Amino acid sequence: MKKSELKTGMSIMMRSGEVCRVIKDVDTVKYGNQDFILCDLGIKGFEISSKYNNNMKHKTDKIYDIVEVFKKEDDGDILFDEINKPSIWKEPVRQINMTVAEIEAKLDIKNLHIVKEGE
Repeated sequence: MKKSELKTGMSIMMRSGEVCRVIKDVDTVKYGNQDFILCDLGIKGFEISSKYNNNMKHKTDKIYDIVEVFKKEDDGDILFDEINKPSIWKEPVRQINMTVAEIEAKLDIKNLHIVKEGE
């Protein structure tokens, strides 16, 4: 999904777990015209479209990356701070394959022993 496909009334989830509503075509005093803003449902603030790449990654802080998009809310539900519509897009999960030696090097540790949970 691309940021241009977002519509007013959709909900998004950021990597931080924060949920926001999409409002399209907003003219702001401070940031000028924006394709969209993402309104924090806790009314703490908003993010602007110009801070996002087309792939919905935030340009400066990955905790604000859009990782999930939910279907447009009914007009009467747009201000409620819950998601009650199905997910229509999720960021693809990236699989990383590493050897124990690579993990040790990345974490800067020696003699890593991996155990299964419950052992």
